[in-house]
Amino acid sequence: MLNPDNNKRRQLLCLDYMRDQKKLTKDEYNEAVNYKLVFTNDPNFVPSKEVSKTLKQDTKINSYYVDYVIDSVIKDLKSQYGYTQSEAYRMIYYGGLKIYCALDDKIQAAAEDIYVNRTGFPEEKERTEDGSNGTKKKVQSGITIMNYEGRVVAMVGGAGKKTINRGLNRATDAVRSPGSSIKPLSVYGPGIDKNVLNYSTRLLDYGIIVNGQRWPRNFSGSMGSEDSYCILQSAVAQSLNTTSAQALKRVGLDTSFDYVTNHFHLSTLIADGDNTDKNFSSLAVGGMSRGVTTLEMCAAYCTFGNGGKYYKPYCYYKVTDFSGKNVYLETAANPEQAIGEDTATIMNRILQTVTQGGGTGYGKGVSGFTTYMKTGTTSDTKDKWCCGGTPYYCAAVWYGYDKQEEMQTGGANPAANIWSAVMNKVHDGLPEKDFEYSGTVVSRSYCRESGLLAGAGCTQTSGGWYKANRLPGVCDGSEHADAKAAAEAEKQG
Repeated sequence: MLNPDNNKRRQLLCLDYMRDQKKLTKDEYNEAVNYKLVFTNDPNFVPSKEVSKTLKQDTKINSYYVDYVIDSVIKDLKSQYGYTQSEAYRMIYYGGLKIYCALDDKIQAAAEDIYVNRTGFPEEKERTEDGSNGTKKKVQSGITIMNYEGRVVAMVGGAGKKTINRGLNRATDAVRSPGSSIKPLSVYGPGIDKNVLNYSTRLLDYGIIVNGQRWPRNFSGSMGSEDSYCILQSAVAQSLNTTSAQALKRVGLDTSFDYVTNHFHLSTLIADGDNTDKNFSSLAVGGMSRGVTTLEMCAAYCTFGNGGKYYKPYCYYKVTDFSGKNVYLETAANPEQAIGEDTATIMNRILQTVTQGGGTGYGKGVSGFTTYMKTGTTSDTKDKWCCGGTPYYCAAVWYGYDKQEEMQTGGANPAANIWSAVMNKVHDGLPEKDFEYSGTVVSRSYCRESGLLAGAGCTQTSGGWYKANRLPGVCDGSEHADAKAAAEAEKQG
């Protein structure tokens, strides 16, 4: 108790009221007035067994996952029963509730082992708040891991040893720009779903005109040229910004924003006003006004591994009273078809190439398991991302400083290193498994010069995946002589 004198005065005031209202006899009143108050921080305080147990529980440092469960139950009690914050808090800590968590202990332990020990974390230079010899701060990270039906199986909201309960959880609370990890959700997924793009769509590798200037540049610093083209699959694997901007022109800002907010349920984007995210910077390259969280990015990326279904993330199955008879809260899987099953299959196939030769996630897949992935880096290198999944689980990782500043990573993506370290540990010993792909998607050979299905005269070909009822035309060789003619209109914009 910080102010015992004030508390004593309040006690006497309450006793006076009770005496005046004849709720206390004279003897009861005198006994209460003379009773010595001993608070829990008093040296003479001797707790009862029940209080000792409560105090011990209060001093135990919970995992980030448990913090997330507590916050989620408080939020749901408030929204479903109209409780205040303090009422919901008391229900959890003193109401005898039973909370049935969705946690997977083994996966949580694997993730915590990587994060507490910073295994796979790069040797990032420690910084001080003001550049002096003050307290140093280490680069931070957060991760969310889910199955494909909305169950959050593990979560870590910070690197290093956790020291407080319900502090900053970077997996749920750190809202940061996603960089190129937004592209499958805002550009390529919607484009394929709306049939304006396909696996081998030929895109101009050249910036568009924004406010009178050519934009954007690729991570390498290049802006491409009016004679440079790239097949969509390769553009995704290399994470080209120029092609993403060109593709977004075809998709449209309204359609793109609708998908990220209403189909993939990214709730932290700004819809309107001066800082709206309905613009090319936010949707083509992920330079947002606020950003996203690993929790919501993980749920969104699950759609590429489960046939296009979106499941709202959950961390508990139900909440009951002490007896277990009265159920206060209960979760239910209610999937929404965010994108077509065929679109999800094609995007899965495209994102698999990110972990293969030439991709930004090369070598970061899970050993022995098919892996789809997309990395992301903001233009100022203040945030790094990696999102993706295997047939078992999907995960999203953010990496950066709590107080945003540029990182010196030498072009590497530490988020991908962390993603790989955690997911390989999680999958250790799991039996072989593959994705279930849509039966309406077919494999065809395409011409790398035109992006059309390969014709008899095409010598540079590769294999792609397409909706069976939306196949591209067949290349007749006319694009070979003058490949840039097919996209002349795009060059002007």
